[in-house]
Amino acid sequence: MIPSFVSLVRADNPGPMTLEGTNTWIIGAPSGALVIDPGPLMQEHLNAIALETDGKVAGIFLTHGHLDHSEGAQRFSEMVKAPVFARLPEFTSKDAAPLVDGFQIKDGEVTFRVIATPGHTADSISFFAEKGSDTGDTGLFTGDTILGRGSSIVAYPDGSVGAYLESLRALSAMLDSRSPVLLLPGHGPVNESSLLVVDQYLNHRLERVEQVRAAIARGITDIEAITDDVYAGLSENLKWAALLSVHAQVAYINESA
Repeated sequence: MIPSFVSLVRADNPGPMTLEGTNTWIIGAPSGALVIDPGPLMQEHLNAIALETDGKVAGIFLTHGHLDHSEGAQRFSEMVKAPVFARLPEFTSKDAAPLVDGFQIKDGEVTFRVIATPGHTADSISFFAEKGSDTGDTGLFTGDTILGRGSSIVAYPDGSVGAYLESLRALSAMLDSRSPVLLLPGHGPVNESSLLVVDQYLNHRLERVEQVRAAIARGITDIEAITDDVYAGLSENLKWAALLSVHAQVAYINESA
């Protein structure tokens, strides 16, 4: 189930970090589609997005600069003659302005709003979209801030646990004041229980911080040793991600001391 004015084209780049692949979300609007995260530079995928939009694209929007979300943006921009918008200037088309928190597009019944959600990366943003103010036809596009399954990585040094916790708290407060909103992630399935998922993410991250804090209190100070203690049993192909995550958590604990 997705909002009536939204469609999905999934890139064929499955993996441990991308789950089934990168979700490219397409918001139908009168002046042209708004495309979120055109994904990796895979021509077959870009062709599928162009086909889904009928080549009528008003803008291309990036949740953050990681290649599995942004690599195809420039090529797709050239294909459909539409600008790329992102938090950072280096990912934004030269004739477009970088996105800021609260930026909003109103096109017919469709409203599209930028929500700054740093943490996964410093440039991470989410998007809230709705069609009509009273229909409940809404979606929250979270990129890698919240995934459709499992937990997201907050990797040192670009990722910030402090910023991530604040972003989750802000999303929770926003969702708590609204009717149910579908959560449409950058990877994995849609979730109808968006507020519950956001709060689970927040509690999980706080628990991880306390686990790292407890390991340090027991005299474990080496990042790799803390990782082995907190993430015992983790498969080797994901250990690199856990190391970066623990480094970010240690940095947060030191900053908070």
